[in-house]
Amino acid sequence: MQDRVLTAPQTIALWAELPGQSMPVDTLIEARPEAWIWGSPTPGGQFRTIIFTDPDTIRQQPLTKVFDSLLSGTSLFAAVVGMPRSDIQTCSVFTYAHVNPWKDNYLRLGEAAFSLDPLSSTGVEKAMRFSLQAVIAINTILKTGQADMAQTFYENKMIESIASHTHWTSGYYAQAWPGQQHSFWHKRSLPYIDPAGQPTSFYNRLKTSSSLPGSRSAKTDQCTGGITPLMA
Repeated sequence: MQDRVLTAPQTIALWAELPGQSMPVDTLIEARPEAWIWGSPTPGGQFRTIIFTDPDTIRQQPLTKVFDSLLSGTSLFAAVVGMPRSDIQTCSVFTYAHVNPWKDNYLRLGEAAFSLDPLSSTGVEKAMRFSLQAVIAINTILKTGQADMAQTFYENKMIESIASHTHWTSGYYAQAWPGQQHSFWHKRSLPYIDPAGQPTSFYNRLKTSSSLPGSRSAKTDQCTGGITPLMA
């Protein structure tokens, strides 16, 4: 996580391949008090199931126990508990922003710039749409030579996008049926920017903007470079 700042609490993902014949041929998603669960059929006839939960949930407990316990309390996935499955895999899920997305004539795009909470399911779309902002910024430099204005435009667009997503995601977690009395949902129901981030100019602006719903820089649309900018 060097040079990155967390924009949401850390999450742990657990996943395994389950018997496809015991599950629907649809993508499923279900919320539980301690997690949310996603599953979908795979071309190999299996059903990949991913549990997103808090790191504390898996501490000092076997993964198989945690996995089965979370699935057994569901309406959509309980049927496969106890059936043969692949080994359970885990990974950390970080939602973050790079604190220097534009530095030394190097511009970051996609997950090199920032990532989204997996609940949004819009990471690829966001990366493709945000690449248009990079085109506008680069075109501005090529046509006008105003690199500082291009950088300000690009970083402001990135801040708007991150702040918007942060507020959308926290609102969605706040409205989920398990309720904010459960730690997993409560921690994610508030806009979050890690206070321990590197104090770069971009980080300081991001931290300020993320505390203001719907905030937008008044200078953003000045940098058009002959192209009408699209909102990220």
